This record gives sequence, structure tokens and C-alpha cells, in this order.
Amino acid sequence: MHRFTARSLLSFLFMESSLVVDAFAPPSPSLSTLPSLQNHILLIDDGILHFNSRFTNVNPPSLLNTNPCLHSTLQQSAFLFHPSSIILSAIDNIDIVDTIGTSSSLDPLQSIAQILGYFIGVASLLLYTPIAVRILRTKSANGLVLSTWWLKLSAFTCTDVYNIKNGFPIEAFSETVVITVEAAVVLGLVAYYQKKLNGGTFGLMGMYVALTVWALFSPEDASWGPTEEGIALAQVAATVMNASALVPQLAQNFQRKSSGDYSPISAALGVGGCTIRLFTTFELANGDPLLLLNYGVALVLNVSVLSQLVYYGTQTEGTSLSSLFVRDVKSAKAMGK
Repeated sequence: MHRFTARSLLSFLFMESSLVVDAFAPPSPSLSTLPSLQNHILLIDDGILHFNSRFTNVNPPSLLNTNPCLHSTLQQSAFLFHPSSIILSAIDNIDIVDTIGTSSSLDPLQSIAQILGYFIGVASLLLYTPIAVRILRTKSANGLVLSTWWLKLSAFTCTDVYNIKNGFPIEAFSETVVITVEAAVVLGLVAYYQKKLNGGTFGLMGMYVALTVWALFSPEDASWGPTEEGIALAQVAATVMNASALVPQLAQNFQRKSSGDYSPISAALGVGGCTIRLFTTFELANGDPLLLLNYGVALVLNVSVLSQLVYYGTQTEGTSLSSLFVRDVKSAKAMGK
């Protein structure tokens, strides 16, 4: 670790701060958030410069040596990230952070998006739980289509992998992880009560687990691992599967002219969740087009299912709108008795 005297510290400060400011002129969208050194000194302790900057959104994929001008400017300096500060040290040949978010630079929309991201993750615990509760209470899953849940599980898993591999923060996809588990539980219940827990079902589940482990844990430099193009293609497939997952349910409800066993609460939460996710994707995932497409299509489909449930429940079955939504709550209470 290089240690500075008072004189060398002063000269270093003016030289480096001016060079960094010059390196950012004209400012670019990806680098303009890097704080000026001269404005962020917190203290000098034992010859080490500590800067009053708390980087919370730095991901390994963003450590890129893509700005030769800035790289040459800070050739002799490296930013070593610490939860509470940044320490400046003398190391050669470093990579410069291309995109950095700081707690001080987060605009109100990003802060709101983070809060909503965590909130929707917790709220998603209620997304498919009413369906599972109803199946257990009635000991029947005749109103559900097994293929719907296979497609849901596969689609959610592809989205999980895509987010993780792209280094997006957990608040950008927290609910997808939760509903992946919920979908697996509902799938198991549907298969059990429809007496379809056979060799084919276990074979598909084994294949699902193997592919998921391969996609998530294969070394990045392994020739046999998933490619970036493959991960992106899987996300496109997830959008298609999300669409395909609800189409059978829509068709069955239409044929039976009934609201079936699909939960109106789940559909309503799906509508609200997709709407929020469109917003948080813009703020937390850089407006990723594949994720926007995924949530946009899911929003349309959930609105369609919810409209069916409300129409058939109130017009065909003669159920009041309040009773239609309360029946899931009653099912949960009945299970608790």
C-alpha cells in the first residue's frame, strides 16, 4: 500500500482530481456518476485516503477496461471497494469501473424501484399459495391444467437464470425466484391429485433440475457451458412459455364457461406484479428489452385471465365480485381448521 506524505498527498490530490475531471469531459451516461476525487475525501488516516462514497450497485460484469483515456489517467491508482468506503492504492494495470451507482446518486425513482422490488418479492408469496391451499382443501385439481404449470416452472426458471447471469440486483427479480418455488409446489400437487405422478413426470423433473444446475453453475469460461446468446434465447423462450402457460387455462375457462379453479387473487396479483415489474425493469435492469417483453406479455395474459374469472364468476355462476375474491380467503381459513 502506497503511503503519502503531506506534501506528496497535496500534489497528488490536485493532479489526480483534475485529470479525473478532464477524463469525464464530455460526460458520458455510463461514467458520469463516478464522483470527483477532490469533493469526496472523508478523512486521511495513517496515510490512506478514504473517500466518502458508498458504492452499492457495483457488479463484477461492470468492471470493464473500455475507456482508454480514463484508464491511462488512473494508471497508477485502483479503487478497492469496501462496504463503507473506497481506498485509493497504488496498483498498476487496473480495469476501470464502467458503470457505477452510488447511494448518493440514486434518484428518487430508483429508490422507489428498490423498495417496490423487495415488496413484490414478499407479496409474491401470496401469488400461487391460494391455488395450492384450494387444492389441498378440496383434494382435487380437476380445474387446473398440468401443462400450464410445467410451462410456468420452466419460464420462471429461465428468467431467474437470465437475471442472475446478467448480474441484475436481486430486487429486480426477487418475486420470480419465489414464484418458481411456488409453481413447483403447485405442479407437484396437480400431478398428485390428477394421478399423474408417473415415470414421465419424474423424468421431466430430473431433466429440469439437471438443466438448471448446468445453466447456473457451469464455469463461465467452459466451452460446454451456456453462452450469452443461449441465455438470451432462453429468456425469449420464457416469454413464449409464459404465454403458452395461460393459453390452455384461458381455453378451458372459455369451453366450460366457468371461472374454474384458477384463483382470481393470483390473477389480480399477477396484473399488479407485472405492472410494477415494468417500472422496476426500467430503473433497476437498465430497461432490458427482453425482460420488458416478458413482463408486458405476462401483463396482457393476466388481465385476460382475470377478466374471464370476473365475467364467468359474476355473469354465469351468479357470484358477487366480493365473494369471488373472498372465496380464496375462506379456503385458507378452512385449511387452518
